[in-house]
Amino acid sequence: MDEKTNKEMEKYQEAIDKFLMPNLTNKPWGYERIIEQTDVHVIKEIHVKRGCRLSLQYHEKKIEHMTLVTGTGLLHLGHDGSVIVMEKYRPYLIRPGTIHRLEASDDEVMGGCLVIEISSTELDDVVRLEDDYGREADEKGTA
Repeated sequence: MDEKTNKEMEKYQEAIDKFLMPNLTNKPWGYERIIEQTDVHVIKEIHVKRGCRLSLQYHEKKIEHMTLVTGTGLLHLGHDGSVIVMEKYRPYLIRPGTIHRLEASDDEVMGGCLVIEISSTELDDVVRLEDDYGREADEKGTA
């Protein structure tokens, strides 16, 4: 398949995904889908592809609870980059100002990890410090 055909197939797949899974946003590391959004909280499904990771980031106001459902998730925390191997079904609290990054281990046979995130409503409150996909550091937006 040539590059043009690949791009057309990707656009077609994105259209199918949007129809079948509304509120799904494809990301270079996987996808996120808003399950519920109210005036006080947001619940997201975050799927990180095997060996991929989100931006190294922090939030100014947003508070998050992340819970690993499947796969092997690694949570990088703090300035020193301490890595926690996430335990399934255990919530991890991310307070405003905490530098963090979610990563899916590359040793999973099935690939990737699935995390449920419950957070406050500031979806655009992301200060990106590093990014594996060439997105701007210090750019505000979603992970």
